[in-house]
Amino acid sequence: MLAIEARNLRRTYTSRTGFLRPRRTATEAVRGVSFEVTRGELFGLLGPNGAGKTTTIKMLNTLLLPTSGTARVLGHDVASDPVAVRRRIGYVFGGDRGLYDRLSALDNLRYFAELYGVEPREQRRRIAELLDLVGLAGRERERVVYATLAVYLFRAADDPDGLLTAAVGAGLMGIWSSVLFGSGGAVQNQRWLGTLETLVSSPTPLSLVLLPITLATAVIGTYAMGATVVWGAVLFDVPLDFAHPLLFLVAVPVCVLSLGMMGLLLAATFVLLRNANALANPLDAPVWLLSGLLVPVTVLPDWTRPVSWVLPTTWGSRAVHAATSGGAAVGEVLTPMIVALALGAVYALVAVLVLGRVELRARAAATLSLA
Repeated sequence: MLAIEARNLRRTYTSRTGFLRPRRTATEAVRGVSFEVTRGELFGLLGPNGAGKTTTIKMLNTLLLPTSGTARVLGHDVASDPVAVRRRIGYVFGGDRGLYDRLSALDNLRYFAELYGVEPREQRRRIAELLDLVGLAGRERERVVYATLAVYLFRAADDPDGLLTAAVGAGLMGIWSSVLFGSGGAVQNQRWLGTLETLVSSPTPLSLVLLPITLATAVIGTYAMGATVVWGAVLFDVPLDFAHPLLFLVAVPVCVLSLGMMGLLLAATFVLLRNANALANPLDAPVWLLSGLLVPVTVLPDWTRPVSWVLPTTWGSRAVHAATSGGAAVGEVLTPMIVALALGAVYALVAVLVLGRVELRARAAATLSLA
């Protein structure tokens, strides 16, 4: 069996220019490439800049779909059976990108070893060998950049009874903003780091790669909740008098989890579109408004109600507010919590189904990298 078999590979990039009179321009990057690589053979692609070397490699490692022609890696077709190909290959980027600069060398190696399903015992052995090989033995825990934390400041109006509710509402707004911009920013950051293609080319399903990212951004957003409440109490004398303290501690994680599932669906668009960050800007304030974070949903026009009902932020904020303010029964906290979790599960299911199509389109449109 051949290691690599390419037959008349072609790849054409299509760009669109003009607004009133749109025009499509086709650029042929690879034109009829055919070659074979046997097992155990060292094979190199040589050629001047723009010859199509990178495009050819990306078709072979399943990051780009060929416009025409076929390619097989260890007997598996790169277009129709990409997962099987990814389980059998490794992809190393050139240049200074392709790693997470905020992680140590050890954490980078562990993370990618997990994506490729390397057993923990084998991980330790291989990582030790690699660190020694590149001269990082003893320095594997050093980080390139230290993370910084932003503080959410809260300023309340002269309404003692509504100060805590306002502080919690501001915290919920921060959680949503973190999910919205964090999910998109995280995916876009993968492009800048050069790791998005590495993640997609790994055998781990893309949905399982993006889920921890979106959940992490939602969890980080809880800092907004804690910061606004604490700073409100310290600087503005906000009374920390929760109606249902224990339910509040449960409602916040439920809200975070449901928003993380919504972020997973949003992340699918960021994978497909290079400029998807622009889509996040107009989604911030409208979701605040439709979820009742700025004003009660009841004061909005009737036609907005169905939109509000399908947003996990609406039910998550209801549960948190009910646990915060006095006069709410236990059922008024539990019911929106259950609805928020159910909607989160629906969003997660849709995201998993959508991501398969998104990945296929991203490979066809070549939007996984910066250029």
